[in-house]
Amino acid sequence: ALSFLAFSGYVGTLLIAFPAVLIFERWRWTNFPALALFGVGSAFLLSLLTALILPPGRNVTWIQGLANLCSVSLPVGFLAGVCFWFVVRPRRQAS
Repeated sequence: ALSFLAFSGYVGTLLIAFPAVLIFERWRWTNFPALALFGVGSAFLLSLLTALILPPGRNVTWIQGLANLCSVSLPVGFLAGVCFWFVVRPRRQAS
């Protein structure tokens, strides 16, 4: 599970986070709630896609699998949004 989170975090950072931070800076949505919600939303979408792609496990329904993924990925997504805020905040204060 940790290696999957690490791999998906790197891929998500390259494909989603860098362009999103640039877009958020352009639209001036660089406050804490916007970036934290973006982190949670992107983590939820990643969990949803993963639950749709992966085959079901031993007697685990699709909803249970999604709930298990979200219980891990949503807090990680929130932390990613907070990290985005720490990256953008000094650049916002400088301008």
